[in-house]
Amino acid sequence: MTKILAGSGFLVLSFFLALPLTRLFPYRQGASSTKPKTGITREIVDSAFQQMADEFLLTIDSLYQQDPVPGLAIAIVRDGEVVENRVWGYSNLSTRRKLDTTSVFRLASVSKGFAPFVVGKLVDRGFLHWDHPVKRYVPSLQLSSPEATEQLSIRHLLSHTTGLPRHTFSNLLDQEKDIRLIQSKLKEVPLRNRPGTQYDYQNVAYGLLADVVESVTKRPYDHLLYDWVFKPAGMRTSSGSYAALMKSPDIAYPHSRGRYGYVSTSPSSRYYAVGPAAGVNASIGDMARWMQTLQTRSGQLVSDSTLREIFRPQIDICTCEATFQAWQGKLQRASYGFGWRIIDFNEDRLYYHGGNVNNYRSEIALDPMRKVGITALQNSNGGFISQIIPLFWERLQAKIPRHGARS
Repeated sequence: MTKILAGSGFLVLSFFLALPLTRLFPYRQGASSTKPKTGITREIVDSAFQQMADEFLLTIDSLYQQDPVPGLAIAIVRDGEVVENRVWGYSNLSTRRKLDTTSVFRLASVSKGFAPFVVGKLVDRGFLHWDHPVKRYVPSLQLSSPEATEQLSIRHLLSHTTGLPRHTFSNLLDQEKDIRLIQSKLKEVPLRNRPGTQYDYQNVAYGLLADVVESVTKRPYDHLLYDWVFKPAGMRTSSGSYAALMKSPDIAYPHSRGRYGYVSTSPSSRYYAVGPAAGVNASIGDMARWMQTLQTRSGQLVSDSTLREIFRPQIDICTCEATFQAWQGKLQRASYGFGWRIIDFNEDRLYYHGGNVNNYRSEIALDPMRKVGITALQNSNGGFISQIIPLFWERLQAKIPRHGARS
């Protein structure tokens, strides 16, 4: 399959790995040409990083030739600057339209990482608190236990500690059942635990966050996403609904794999009913801007205290989970914050999430200390996308050990 390379950028900033952590994402606005007075110079670290990134992308080129998928896109951001923004393949195999950095994918569960910033805006303004009961804003909510119904908080939704069994009624989302009907059936489900005590991944329950913020603002969740996240982040191709996706001038169409190879299909409306869980659409160019915003302009979205709460471990996760399979047992610890998994991989702590819905795959990881981020998007299942982020960090750690870049 023809390989398409588009939109590469070059690193103009460098980073210090031993600077004190004054913010969760301790990035500065703008570039500086001042060299550290002692130790390894920025130029050496920059050169090593760029060499590592180049070699990594050559490996991706090789893997893509061996196992080509319809379309693959990768963005790498470091110290608030785009290092690489690259695409392979097609947005639509049927029309042979080549993939571009503005082609729009579904993000699937990577969407979950945007929701706490919408909620956090209301927390900062004093309209919500993380520990407010959900029932205050969604009076119709009922769980099987009246006590648990009263205890269930916004914090529990964001951290998947609702007490409900894992993936409760995700099967009904697959069947495109009405979301109100699905929510009304939550009272029929025996709880596994008290809210707040155990992690069990959810989509339907996570989607209740839209009901919470819409109750307060009287505005649709996808409109809040645009005004409070996409617009300040400069994410020009991003949206939060099926209708908006279908209006995109360049859709990275999903592809299914049949007997004779991949076939393009139409995007599905499934899971948009739980927008906070799986409703965001974005291009790889916009995902680079999202990572840049988290690194350099997060204050435009939420306060420092809210940012710290979003990325604070809320509940431990077993490193044996299937979602970590590509890390090959190399994780020392895993937990969940608000919409983000937090993993310890050798000497680095990463904020990570993956997504998979309706023949779209997505992966994102950020390292606040190394000041590095990477996103990968794919418009099909299969391929090697789950290996990309572990491979990237293995290469980074081998090439630039954390202690090796101290000034």
